[in-house]
Amino acid sequence: MRYRPRRRCRGLGDSIPGGVVYPGSPSSVTGANAPSVFPGTTVLPAGATTPGGYSPYSSAKGGQMAPDHLHYGEPVCLSAGMVLQPGAVGAPNVIALRNISALPLEIHEIQFTSQATSTGFAFGNTGGLIGGAIDCNMAIGDIPITNGFVPIWNFGKASNLVVENLVQVGVGNAYVTNYNEYTWRLATPLVIDPNSLVTPVFRHRNLIPLPITLTITFKGRIIAPIQKRSRIVPWVSCYISKAFDFQNNSTDTEFSSEENLVNPFTIPVQVNRFVGRMLRSANLYGTAVPNNEDDAGYIGSLLNVSIVDSYGAAIVADDTPFALVFDSATRSWETNFVMQPSVYYRVKTTQAGGPFNLGGGVATVQAFISVVGEREVVW
Repeated sequence: MRYRPRRRCRGLGDSIPGGVVYPGSPSSVTGANAPSVFPGTTVLPAGATTPGGYSPYSSAKGGQMAPDHLHYGEPVCLSAGMVLQPGAVGAPNVIALRNISALPLEIHEIQFTSQATSTGFAFGNTGGLIGGAIDCNMAIGDIPITNGFVPIWNFGKASNLVVENLVQVGVGNAYVTNYNEYTWRLATPLVIDPNSLVTPVFRHRNLIPLPITLTITFKGRIIAPIQKRSRIVPWVSCYISKAFDFQNNSTDTEFSSEENLVNPFTIPVQVNRFVGRMLRSANLYGTAVPNNEDDAGYIGSLLNVSIVDSYGAAIVADDTPFALVFDSATRSWETNFVMQPSVYYRVKTTQAGGPFNLGGGVATVQAFISVVGEREVVW
């Protein structure tokens, strides 16, 4: 069979029409009136060409890639970002997350990153920013992916705890930057139709008094058209306990509600895992701020959990140490079972003892538990 090269969008030396931008830019306006764009996005003025004169983009309206640019099987990475102030709720530039191909997009993994910089060492030496400080509400159209807001560290199991929380300290402690990265690898790829998108909304939980820079990234590939009128859609539901006071209390208990870890649908949910995270906060400089994420060893033994289903059957025995339920390396309990319609799981979280003077001036410990699965939705 004779090799036939792919056609390209434009010839060598062809100029780019005015206002064409690289994907991820929110506007096709150029020049003095051009808005700020997502870091790394390049805006090309009218008549500009890429090195060698070859433009990988055609004149699709709105600065989008031409539908014929992406072909079956090609990988795709879509990303959007924003800066969120303490206590604020907002969405990134969702246009950058839209499937602009003429073919369906299959998402394999979703990556969250967050970054915050403090002046001096006041908040930097606390470990500062962690995945419990930001949560996300996600949907595809009017089809929910999350049960309200879910912390970004409760979607996927941990694969590299070192990368999850990196700290850079400036010379003379002039500044401290905390960087977090969490990846959710989907058990079944999520198919996005042409011109459709997954819409994320983020919330700054006001655990640290700093603005947080966020990015969300979808990684996948282009696939052939699908005739089937149903799709597999992920589902994540989460319970966040109160902050247990280990400086003043000796024992305390809290129960999750029926609306936390729930299958609210009339169809079953295939559960892939439970994710368990633990946030400890330190009383430093007169302010309780996040100190670390540690659900193994000493801190992980300070909270006990038990879990029963809506029929009263115990799936985790009473007063089981948190660190024994959720693996210390992956922060998860990998499962494979069907959660029937309208079923919920109720968590009992118990403080194991106290008062203690936990290392680093730790004042409180808080549990974050999620159920992660998927269900079949008719399109």
